[in-house]
Order: sequence, then C-alpha cells, then structure tokens
Amino acid sequence: MFSIQAGWYSGRFSDAALTAERRERFARTAIELVRTYNFDGIDIDWEYPDGTIRESDPHNLVLLLSEIRRQLDDAERADDQRYELSMAASANPSVIDSQEVGAFSDDVDFLNVMNYDLHGTWDERTHFNAPLYPVPDAPNAKPTFTADHAMRYWASQPIAKEKLHFGLPFYGRTFENVQNEHPSDHGLFNSFDSASSVTYDDIQQNLKPQSDYEYHWHPDAKVPWLYSAAEDTFVSYDNIDSIANKVDFVKSNGFGGAMCWELSQDPSNTLIGTMHDRLH
Repeated sequence: MFSIQAGWYSGRFSDAALTAERRERFARTAIELVRTYNFDGIDIDWEYPDGTIRESDPHNLVLLLSEIRRQLDDAERADDQRYELSMAASANPSVIDSQEVGAFSDDVDFLNVMNYDLHGTWDERTHFNAPLYPVPDAPNAKPTFTADHAMRYWASQPIAKEKLHFGLPFYGRTFENVQNEHPSDHGLFNSFDSASSVTYDDIQQNLKPQSDYEYHWHPDAKVPWLYSAAEDTFVSYDNIDSIANKVDFVKSNGFGGAMCWELSQDPSNTLIGTMHDRLH
C-alpha cells in the first residue's frame, strides 16, 4: 500500500481535502504513483481530521475518500486488477466521535486502529504505551485509553468489524528519573522527568541483557515492563506474550486482522512472526 502522511495536525491534509479540485488532484496523482510502483492501493494517514484545523475536516475526509475510491474504481477497470483503500484510525474516543464513519465505511477496505501512544511523556506518571486492558487501581487510570476500549468503540460505529484492524507497536517508551515511591512499585505509576521512544530491537539487544533491568508482567493490562532501580528507568513495551494476547483478542472478537508500527523495529521478525503464527 502507498501510505500518505502529513505530520501531526500539520494542516496539509486539511488543505488537500478542502475543495473538489484539490481532492481530484490528490487522488489522481496518488494513483499515478500506485501505478508507477505497482502498489496494491492507497492508505490515508491523516492525524487527525477531527475539526481541530478546520471545522469541515471530518466531512472533507468523507469527500476525499469518496473521490479516491471513485478514481480507484476507474483504475481497476482500466488495469483489470483490484486496488484497496485503507486509513489509519485513532484510538482516542473523542477523535472517533468526530468522524462520519457511516458516510465513508463503504469506501474503505479497512481501518488500522493505532492502539499505541496511549500513555507517554505527556502524562504525569509512568504508564503503559499500549495496554490491552485497564488497570483498575492505577492513580492515573484512564479506562478509555486501552486497546480493548478502542476496538470495542470502533466496533460500535457503523462499520463492519472485519474492516477493523488492531494496531500493534513494535516499540516502547522509556521513562527516566522515575521517583519510585515504593520498592514494590517497580517504577509503575510513579512520577518521572522525561520520556522517549525505544524500539523492540533496542530493548532486546541493549536493555534486557543488563542485569539491573528487571522484567515484570501486569496481569490486568496484559503487557510487560522493565525497571532499573539503578538507573531509575521504567520501560513499557510489547513482547511476544503481549502480542500473542492481542492477536488472540482480534480472533476471539471477530476483527479483520492486525497491523504493526513498524517493521524495521523488529529486524529479527520475532514479533511479526508471532503475529503471523497466531493469526494462522
């Protein structure tokens, strides 16, 4: 898929979708690239058309997807092959609420729900990057900021469940200078000074081998973490066990599939292999 992204609230997608002329040109030039490089379709990664840039963005998204689908249909007839249209989708309920899902559901083949970045440097306390389920006793508990809630919320929208794909992170987040208030916390739900992202490969190659990084598993959230008391560092990430749980969630709840962000963060194919094995 040829995926098009324009930066976090950059306004560029808002500009491109604003008029019929711009939408026609966007679709036409994108399809030219699809044909040139023999892609299977187009993926739209607009973060986010929720009305923040322009009030008309949610509706203009519908018009943009409709125009792309119309031109893809023409290209299918001309090229005698199938072209897909997909879109990255937010896990945030407030963004989902802004979308005219029923108006574009027939035009898209699937949505990739980005079930990650649910917690990070913007929080006051350490938490999990991509929890599957909520942690009831967490001091910064946000039950709506879980993968389970995001998928079920999307499933309540007027779109077929098989068009919903579960997004899995191949990266985690490190929280540094953690103020571990109690030894039994192992860094969890504690204040911190800074945070950054870290790939699964980096965690496996450089953090886990260090003896002071202790492995922990949360029975409620169904995700692991590492904690180093010596370095006051908390690391939230996904491993083969949490990936397996999430893929099983996809299967048991009738969703269409799973996606990941992103392949280069797992050069050993450990996580993508787990996804494949569990799905098949």
